[in-house]
Amino acid sequence: VYGALVVPAAAHLAGIVAQRREMFPSEKVCLRSVEIVSPVVVEEGSVACCEYRHLLSSASWEVHSKSEEQYVLHMKGLVNSSASNDGKLWTEDEEG
Repeated sequence: VYGALVVPAAAHLAGIVAQRREMFPSEKVCLRSVEIVSPVVVEEGSVACCEYRHLLSSASWEVHSKSEEQYVLHMKGLVNSSASNDGKLWTEDEEG
């Protein structure tokens, strides 16, 4: 993006889905209301390390990285683990 090396958002979505399937193997996973807050920019010679947080009480998830001494939010969204999503990995938000 504009000459910078960034981690594709699809890589984060795949990571969230994989972790969720590992936590709840019998459930189908559907991501919704996905919001890209800021890209994960990889500086030359460095390694991008992200933390995927599953907030079970609110059925949501977040992608963070640590920059110096603070965490940076990169993506967030909701997860629907019901059997009613027909096996889709993500869907458009019903509210628009």
